[in-house]
Amino acid sequence: MKEELLHKITELRLAVGYMIEKQEWWNSTFFAPHANDYLGYIFPKSTKENAGFFLDSIKFSVDAEVGANYYHLFRLPVELEEQLHKITFDIKESINSDEKALHILEQLSDGLTVEVNNGPINIGNSDQLNSDIVQAFASQYYSAFLNHHKVHPYLN
Repeated sequence: MKEELLHKITELRLAVGYMIEKQEWWNSTFFAPHANDYLGYIFPKSTKENAGFFLDSIKFSVDAEVGANYYHLFRLPVELEEQLHKITFDIKESINSDEKALHILEQLSDGLTVEVNNGPINIGNSDQLNSDIVQAFASQYYSAFLNHHKVHPYLN
């Protein structure tokens, strides 16, 4: 898979994760300033794993909404997840404001408008995973965060 697409997915995951936490869809504090301090105190060798904890947490939360048998932004086909795992990122340095997260979502949605939806919505097939699907994910989440509703786009 193209490196550019992998970076878009990583950037999208970070922006969506940040906004999910800020809009309190679930109770988490992975992006809070004290998150690494907490991990460092309780699990000193795991502070660099904050990103992995964040992804696992959101993956299971979205699975509860759409079902574990479907792919979504935080659960993609194994081959793709393995490639994404090689891309390292630091949550603390990635996104630090709502404006930055929304700007990333706006850029990735590239002007694609979607209907306001609540809950799970099918946006395509995992075999078609490309820039258009990433754009659809970004558009769905961007609309949800602007309109203050929860949406969970998924793939067959």
